[in-house]
Amino acid sequence: MEEKAVVGWTDHGLTRGEFTASLADLVAYSIVNRVYAGKLRLEYGPVMDTARNLLVEQFLETPADWLLQIDTDHSYAPSVLHELLEVARSAPTLVGTPPPIVSGLTWGYLLDRGQYPVVYRLDDEGHPRIAYDTDWTRGDVIDVDTTGAACLLVHRDVFGKMEHGTWFDRMQIDGKWVGEDLSFGLRAREGGNRIICATGVEFKHIKAGFLDWNSYAPDRSE
Repeated sequence: MEEKAVVGWTDHGLTRGEFTASLADLVAYSIVNRVYAGKLRLEYGPVMDTARNLLVEQFLETPADWLLQIDTDHSYAPSVLHELLEVARSAPTLVGTPPPIVSGLTWGYLLDRGQYPVVYRLDDEGHPRIAYDTDWTRGDVIDVDTTGAACLLVHRDVFGKMEHGTWFDRMQIDGKWVGEDLSFGLRAREGGNRIICATGVEFKHIKAGFLDWNSYAPDRSE
């Protein structure tokens, strides 16, 4: 039987039109390609680590193999889930280990640095640092140490091998709190899970405009 995924997100009761329209297209495309196992919507407050943990708990009560977590401040191409599953299926894994965690490429923005890819590598002291100087190009599939959770595909076996209910609990590094998404990646990586980023999977971060490959490098060839 072909493996399928649940699409899950949290919101505060309302979502933006760009997200809602893209979700409808994503679901329709995934149904046609037989990779859709249903959706999970959790209406919750601003405590994202708790919300994401509750979403995982609900997912584990379903028979689905994968959970695709998406965020309501993004807009997604219809083929996102199908593409991430193809990357996951083609990635080599060791016998007895779960399939890799697969992310699309999330974009962030800082006033002092501008737009940046949400790709983290560990420095010599084991601290996650944004990889501003990219050694990859659009379309590459790259190994990362942790990443964001705006387009994150995770197999149920990954959750099953972590301490129940603590998947997205925030961590402290040198006395400083780390976000719930980066904490999940670091925790999963410590457990021996591979995390890969498919840099060609298309989705946009909704700000005043959109953050995507075109806004990051409009002069680069497609």
